[in-house]
Amino acid sequence: RTSITQESLRSVAQVEGLSLEELRLRGCKELTHYSVEVLCKHQPGLQILDLSACTELTNLSVGAIATYLPGLVVLRLGWCKEITDWGLLDMVEPTKESEPNKEMVREGWVGKSYDHAPLTEGASLLALRSLQDLDLSACSKLTDSSITQVLCYPDLQRLSLSMLPEISDDSLASVAYHCHSLTSLELSHCPHISDQGITRAAPYLARLQHLYLSCCNCVTAVNLCSHRSLSMLVQHCKRLRTLDISMCKHISLTTVELLQSQLPFIENVHCRFVGGADLTLLL
Repeated sequence: RTSITQESLRSVAQVEGLSLEELRLRGCKELTHYSVEVLCKHQPGLQILDLSACTELTNLSVGAIATYLPGLVVLRLGWCKEITDWGLLDMVEPTKESEPNKEMVREGWVGKSYDHAPLTEGASLLALRSLQDLDLSACSKLTDSSITQVLCYPDLQRLSLSMLPEISDDSLASVAYHCHSLTSLELSHCPHISDQGITRAAPYLARLQHLYLSCCNCVTAVNLCSHRSLSMLVQHCKRLRTLDISMCKHISLTTVELLQSQLPFIENVHCRFVGGADLTLLL
């Protein structure tokens, strides 16, 4: 995967009569925006695109995807750490993103027969109205500024925002309100997600089946009956089958037991090291 060349990818993308519906390029660390743009232009029928851990991708890559792949159903951009709010919002930073010439020369774009002029400004991620599965985990430069404005997909079923250290309860509440078809939501290692966010979001997540909150230490509960946030999960998210609250140091084992008894469809409650258990005991 990591050895795939830019030239070979561009050549495959432009094969006459080739119409791809699914493409997985996870971990292709040399893949850059210019090849992604050609790929998107020549394969507009793509429905599944996995570019996870393609670490050279930038905001311009998001613009190309949103512009040329309106029918995309699954998009995975996890660990693409150069993607920022500007890319999701269709507001490219001129000082950072509009100097492709050196890289174009290095990759042999200049003088080629491809439509190689880079996008100066792509479409917002909002253009992908058919999305059902979106992974933005570990895109650590993303903040509430883009998440609250762009993630408005009424048909979205699976969303991962894990390891986004800058997002807060505002993102969680906005996602819940605008993406009310969610069945799976991953928020692990988001340190600013708290009880308040869960309380605000739960009434809109009636379809939720899988919720991941590991290492969210601002989610607290010593007693479920007296704690509003997890009580809201019991009240509104009755379809929950999986709940991960591992390493949430302010949640007690008593609360875990109550959750298991009051959620009718619960199958898996991951609760390792809740209540501030000492991880060094394993050493």
